Amino acid sequence: MLVDQLRPQFAWLEAMLVDGRAFLCGEHPTSVDCSAHHLCWFITTNVSANTPPLGELPKLRAWMQRMERVGHGTPTEMSSQDALAVAKAATPQIEEHGDANDSYGRKLGMRVQVTPDDSGRDPVVGELASLTTYEVVIKRSDPQVGDVAVHFPRAGFIIQPAP
Repeated sequence: MLVDQLRPQFAWLEAMLVDGRAFLCGEHPTSVDCSAHHLCWFITTNVSANTPPLGELPKLRAWMQRMERVGHGTPTEMSSQDALAVAKAATPQIEEHGDANDSYGRKLGMRVQVTPDDSGRDPVVGELASLTTYEVVIKRSDPQVGDVAVHFPRAGFIIQPAP
């Protein structure tokens, strides 16, 4: 039953790839691809890539192969103290974007707090470094790691002036 209910969602993904793009949003993988891939992986692993609905969606199966080639990087073992030292020595690289259509008129440099709107309602406070339709980035300083840029999706988070 659940595989049957995935059929329209998989068909929508197939339709996104019909124009020849490599990934769902264009030429490079994004979080959209990662979010969709896990469902395809689950069905492939537990049922088969060749049975419906995946068996009837060749563009989606080819996309899955491209996603699998993305890989997982090359992890390096390191202690937590070494990781903190690397973070402290790094300088955040931020592409600054202001949202000209922001309904609250928030501007870069404002002190804000970002809080999940569903659970774990602990606000993170910092300086607004970038604000797009999809993302908010704040700069903050932490005694253990120095300056950091914290990225949040815009959906699911409340952005308010910091007290």
